[in-house]
Amino acid sequence: MRIYRSNKRRFQARQAAQKSLKSWEKRHKQRKIQEINEQLDNMNYNELNTTNKIIKKFVESTVSEKKRVGLISDIELLPSRQISAATHLFETMRYSQGPNKNDILSPYLQDKSRNYIDQTFYKHNSSVESLQITNNQLTLDNQKLNKKIANTVWLATKISQVEQVSVRSTTESLKLIYEFLVGETPKQWFSTSTLATWHKNVSQIQVKELLFCAQKVSSYGVMIDESTRDIKCCNGETIAKTVKEIIQASNLDVQNCLVWLTDNTAYLTRKDKGAISLFTKQTNTLTVRIGCSLHILHIILTNFENEAFGKLLSSIGFQKIKHPAMLLMLAWDLHDGYNSSDKDQPIGITSKIINNLYDSFLGFHYSKYQFLVCTRWEYELIAAKQYLEQYEAHIKFTSWFITMLEKHKNTPKAYLEKWKLFNSWLLDPIVNMQIKILIRFGTCFYEPLLQFFTGQDPIP
Repeated sequence: MRIYRSNKRRFQARQAAQKSLKSWEKRHKQRKIQEINEQLDNMNYNELNTTNKIIKKFVESTVSEKKRVGLISDIELLPSRQISAATHLFETMRYSQGPNKNDILSPYLQDKSRNYIDQTFYKHNSSVESLQITNNQLTLDNQKLNKKIANTVWLATKISQVEQVSVRSTTESLKLIYEFLVGETPKQWFSTSTLATWHKNVSQIQVKELLFCAQKVSSYGVMIDESTRDIKCCNGETIAKTVKEIIQASNLDVQNCLVWLTDNTAYLTRKDKGAISLFTKQTNTLTVRIGCSLHILHIILTNFENEAFGKLLSSIGFQKIKHPAMLLMLAWDLHDGYNSSDKDQPIGITSKIINNLYDSFLGFHYSKYQFLVCTRWEYELIAAKQYLEQYEAHIKFTSWFITMLEKHKNTPKAYLEKWKLFNSWLLDPIVNMQIKILIRFGTCFYEPLLQFFTGQDPIP
């Protein structure tokens, strides 16, 4: 309650300051209006008509037009000795070439010029040594700028290769990065087709380099994933045949393909009709399979959860089944599942409003829940830790909020039932014990193995 009272005092102080400021502005505005009225009384009809047109034009003008009026006013207030300099400024501070030729330099370049003057012109201790250092730095900067296009191509290719990142979103992401670094929106930008061409060209170069290296060695390996974009049927026979055809089309010796890097799906690993077994028989080779350790770990954890807490009917979507995963999914849905763009907001309540209610009612700011994906065990573990940290606040808030919802006449029944279900699971000792078991298992078993498999183990 101390935090709440402290916040209340600060809020009241801000309100008082705002009221005082508004009162001063109102008095100042009234004085200005009185001065203008006194001047209007001394005007004839034609002068009043002209003044009225000017005021009306200014009020109805756009933001840019108002800025234009302000600029003209600033020029009119310039002393005579600065008129020549201002004229020269408008004539020279323009792009001399390129698509923006004769346009006034952007605010970013103007700021850079001003900073350069501040850092060089006002330094009284400039010397040959300092000028040489500056020249060396400019040379280094110029070399970096010459690599900008190559670096952009590299960055674009890397971003587009991130999981679930499309070519279009990569283009927009690079544009945002450019705006952040340069400080202005680019007038021209490359298209998605250009980025797709970059990605294709870079990929072809990398593939050619890998094939060239594979042709020079006595053995090589292939990595097989579960993508089915280029094959009609994803089974052992089709995979074995496709791999063999790709190897032969790449001018590689099939006999030298001795290692397969795969996940642990049945159509790849089955002893009789698995892709590796069939490939070995067709090519008469002794192929060794290296399985994905993270996939194995995922299988272990999935089996653990199914045995310990019960198997869900589906790994997708929310189910009204008392289960740790469903409790965490419901917690995310109620606290972070409704944003400002949702059309189905219950009585206008968004995630931000829920956050503010926690802050004002309890003086508690909860952290945003990790979105739960049942097939991603680490997400579930993160959400479980967040739930346990915020458990006491959830208990106090939920009972109060349900009472408020029941008093509101237009509360959707489905939304109220969600909060009641969440409250019942909050008070259920079994499902909360399961959450603690999940965290214990993840902390003592899953995270150490994950760190070991990914090379992030702090203990060598």
